[in-house]
Amino acid sequence: MATRAREASPEAVPELGSLLVPDQLSQWGWVLGYTALFTVLSVLRYQLWLATGWDLGYYEQAMWALYHQGLGAMATMSGYPVLADSASFVLILLSPFFVWFGVGFLLVLQSFALGLGYWWIQKLGRHFGIDQRRRQLIGLAYLCYPVVVASNLFDFHPDVLAVPLLFAAIYYAETRAWVRYTVAIVGALLIKDMVAIAVAGVGLVLIGRKQWIPGLITAVAGVAWLVLATSWFIPWLVHHPMSQWQAYYGQWGATPLEGLRYLATHPWDFLRWGFNVRSWEYLVWIVGPIFLFVVPRRTLWQRFLWLIPGILILETNLLSRFPAQTSPFDQYSLFAVPFLFVSLCAWPSASNSFSKKAWIPSAAFLVVLAYHLHATTWRSFPSDVDTLAAAISKIPPTAPVIAQNFVIPHVARRAAVYDLNQWASIQGKTPLYVLIDSGFSTTGKVGYGVIHDVSAALKHHSPIFHAGSVTLYLLN
Repeated sequence: MATRAREASPEAVPELGSLLVPDQLSQWGWVLGYTALFTVLSVLRYQLWLATGWDLGYYEQAMWALYHQGLGAMATMSGYPVLADSASFVLILLSPFFVWFGVGFLLVLQSFALGLGYWWIQKLGRHFGIDQRRRQLIGLAYLCYPVVVASNLFDFHPDVLAVPLLFAAIYYAETRAWVRYTVAIVGALLIKDMVAIAVAGVGLVLIGRKQWIPGLITAVAGVAWLVLATSWFIPWLVHHPMSQWQAYYGQWGATPLEGLRYLATHPWDFLRWGFNVRSWEYLVWIVGPIFLFVVPRRTLWQRFLWLIPGILILETNLLSRFPAQTSPFDQYSLFAVPFLFVSLCAWPSASNSFSKKAWIPSAAFLVVLAYHLHATTWRSFPSDVDTLAAAISKIPPTAPVIAQNFVIPHVARRAAVYDLNQWASIQGKTPLYVLIDSGFSTTGKVGYGVIHDVSAALKHHSPIFHAGSVTLYLLN
């Protein structure tokens, strides 16, 4: 009994840096092992030309432009300033490292950031008094969680950096280390504007626990940052009153304030998604892998408050008309993950018990995810990559390029790169290199239709390179 008590005691475990303690070695072994495995898979995906312009190529070009052109740099694939992409100020910090170390830096960073979630879960588990075996099981469920795995294997997104920061904010709020908590919250807000919803939710949690001052400050900071970003900063950059809001949530109102006013007067619309089968599929993927970890026993209700920020993120996704936000295989649900798993850590702490078969749904969903990835994005890839590389070698490093989605990550480190779908909007821009592989498309008939239209428009131009299905044009 004494041994078990010492194991559960947070004071018995050293802080970060004491890596020679067996428990710490085990934790970092999982973190670094996960990082190594998913970095290899991500690099393999890139080398097989399975990475895409949306979004890896987009972020490559955006960070290259930020580094060379400054804060007013344009993301040519969107046609807007880089910082207008969800007010993602963290790209400013990442851009020099990307320029110095290349795309591999982004893939390693992404895997490591998500892997760190395991370490934070162990730390939170000790804080809540969960024994080592059970907190390791929760940590492994996190590493196998479909949202985490799929986000890790889908190009690169700065969203992943919010995961360890939100875990850190939760831990430092629990331990009342308010300076470190503030650093974590500010860091999370710099990732993307939508993190502010989770931050406001954290404030509500603290208020519910009667930690009034930090709770009110956090809630106000989250709401204020969201309003400033979506209602002032982004519209100011793009010279459009509400372009991003209208694309995602315009059905609720022309502005966020109008949308909130409408939903406040029509509260049942918060549940309109319940009539959509896709929404239920989404929730099954979110809850299914972890539902057996829930212990149906009464415990401290304050700990369940940590579900509030996660619920706010999920509801925000369900209210959106952008399909990717209700896909468990995209990055939009990542901000909810820390709150779901800290709740799992809190749940068994009263009884210190949950089903020994809790891992089965996690494993089952992981198998289904692996099959899905194999049957879709990992099933087909361009066979003539050597010819594509030869064509790319003909393009000067700084010249503007328009190419297909799967080619863009390999030509994105320049001031201007465009998706082939942008052909109609950029005709007349010269000089411009046009790279086409007529033998492969990631979007099926639609993609081949675009290839046919662009090729028809260029029939009077002589290619500067042609081999197999790959053709390169220079428009002057």
